[in-house]
Amino acid sequence: MTHKQGIALATLLLSLCLCIFYLWPLVNRPFPWALGMEFWPYVCVIPGFGLGFRLFHPELRVQRLGLGLASLLLVLSVAPWLHWLGMPSIGIKPTGLRVMSYNIWAQNQDYDAIQQSILQENPDILFLTEITKSTMRDLQNRLEYPYSQRSNRGSNAFFSRYPILSATPEYPNVTDHGLTFSLVAQIQTPQEMLTVVGIHPPIPLTQSSFAIRNQQFERLAPFIR
Repeated sequence: MTHKQGIALATLLLSLCLCIFYLWPLVNRPFPWALGMEFWPYVCVIPGFGLGFRLFHPELRVQRLGLGLASLLLVLSVAPWLHWLGMPSIGIKPTGLRVMSYNIWAQNQDYDAIQQSILQENPDILFLTEITKSTMRDLQNRLEYPYSQRSNRGSNAFFSRYPILSATPEYPNVTDHGLTFSLVAQIQTPQEMLTVVGIHPPIPLTQSSFAIRNQQFERLAPFIR
């Protein structure tokens, strides 16, 4: 076996292991394994490299079995996160109420870029996460939304063209060190009153934040039902 054939075989086996790891029928993965799934889109570069290596190597390109397996493993790896990201829609843009959720990042001070991103989408109801008090004041002056509300113990905010009747973090919410991770607003549109839930769960990088993130989703599900 040559050096290049060894590399091709190693990437093929590693890609197979990654697919088995993802497709393994476990409903509730324990913390260390579930953390790995957060980085799944970045790990997909491995089967992509494996297929590319075979395509550009003349001797390996004629091995149809290996080429087919590498292609299949790449498809199995990429398909799930393409589904997460969503495919672009084709046809006429839908009409009606437009809702936008936007994580602007707490340290982002490029207010012009934030403003342009929002104006481009032109939402009727806007939910912002990681919005500081100073950013809230700046965007209130920049954006033409007559109604806005920011959570007192978190960094979430609603902007609306329609009256915000109430805004509370409770549904019931999950808290950590006094911080809340959601904001629930009652918004009166011309047709009806809507309950709009915006959430920004903690990043599950530790066992504690992992548990809090899952607990938030568990409490949110019955509230939505």
